[in-house]
Amino acid sequence: MSMAERRAELLQDMVEQTKTFLSDFGVAEPVAEQAAAGLADYLAEHWGGQVISIPKDQAYKLAARDREVVEAARTMSIAGLAARFGICERAIRRLLKRASARATLDSQLDLF
Repeated sequence: MSMAERRAELLQDMVEQTKTFLSDFGVAEPVAEQAAAGLADYLAEHWGGQVISIPKDQAYKLAARDREVVEAARTMSIAGLAARFGICERAIRRLLKRASARATLDSQLDLF
């Protein structure tokens, strides 16, 4: 596939995803389509020619799982959490310690 085809595919995919996203939030389809096309035009005009690397965002996926583990920790044992999430008990303990430290830091930052 040529680079021109890949660029066109990227912009078209972005338009389709944006339309779907906006429609899911109740935006009328013609308006969603117009907004999506406008966004694609903006990106092509302002960022065209740039080499951009888009990370797969593993950190976000891990953060989502971490939140799920912390929530489940309210009612489950360490061993139960390890079995449910398929990681060792030591990893569960480290995850809960990191989450606790982050919560403490967040609450302290609220003081400022």
